[in-house]
Amino acid sequence: MGVTLKTIAERAGVSVTTVSLVLNDRPVRVSDAVRDRVHRIADDLDYTPNLTARRLAGGRTMTVAVLINSLLNDFFCQYLRSIEACLRPKGYHLLPFESRALPERAKQVKALIDGGICDALISLEDTAGSGGPKPRDGRVPVVLRQEVYGEVASP
Repeated sequence: MGVTLKTIAERAGVSVTTVSLVLNDRPVRVSDAVRDRVHRIADDLDYTPNLTARRLAGGRTMTVAVLINSLLNDFFCQYLRSIEACLRPKGYHLLPFESRALPERAKQVKALIDGGICDALISLEDTAGSGGPKPRDGRVPVVLRQEVYGEVASP
């Protein structure tokens, strides 16, 4: 099992709440010495946040799924790089899914998305007619982008 906030709190001599607030960069009245100690201990223990716990506590995974046709296609890889470059400064992670133009794969990805593995979905192919991701009211924002011979087309 990974390092927990409780482990860090015990080593730092502070509460679990203080550790959580410090590691999540929340404004809290904590001395610089305590803040530095918590970060040092977390680094020494190779602490990695538990994304499931974060999802339960805050309702967000800080992850955006991207549905693409092929991970081997340079065109789609460039898109992934651009999207990731926009997401990274905001603290989000990118999770690519390959559809291989299979409608059943798009449906599988939609089921994962509806299960709450991410905060949003970007689809780089037109899957609306296949039962895959499509604009809808709900918890997860969906962005559809389709290109036809280099021109942006409505999905």
